[in-house]
Amino acid sequence: MSGEASDRTGAAPDAQPRECPPCSSRAWPLFPCTWKDKRGLEVTFREYEPSWYDPLFRMYEEFEPKGEAQGLPPATPSAVAAWLAGLLSSNMNLIAVVGGEIAGHVCLTEISQRDRCELLIFVQPCHQNFGIGTQLTRGAQLLARALGYRRIWLMVETTNPRAIHVYEKTGFRFLQAQADLEKEMEVHLF
Repeated sequence: MSGEASDRTGAAPDAQPRECPPCSSRAWPLFPCTWKDKRGLEVTFREYEPSWYDPLFRMYEEFEPKGEAQGLPPATPSAVAAWLAGLLSSNMNLIAVVGGEIAGHVCLTEISQRDRCELLIFVQPCHQNFGIGTQLTRGAQLLARALGYRRIWLMVETTNPRAIHVYEKTGFRFLQAQADLEKEMEVHLF
């Protein structure tokens, strides 16, 4: 890309979205891309850029119920700001945009160098059950695979069957039988 800045996905910051690649794709660049959710609404998946901070902050500020998923998202605006500062500083972040507003956010945090990363995902309740969480999870898998990670790990509460369904549908499996309120899941990418 002669002289243009690019993000980790190889796309120029002002690149126009194209149709999202299939989960098995090795197409480059990966993002931005578009997809239609189960309602027929166009969803754009893109790597987070600082210009999206205010809409992302607003998504978490308005998110309800607060603190229900392992204490997240935080309950107060100052706690949301501090939490986002940590998430956005050195991690890989994708957002799902519907009608100019952020509908969902997924973050990958490196656990062990180029071997395993952790997945954290939130979809606004009004956008749940329309496939956005599934597509964000698949997008995170594409990004992790493109960056050379072998596995993605996460913790999920057993009281969240909707999330467990999305994770199992996208290839995650429980690491061991646990009777705890939280369970570990992992997907192998290669």
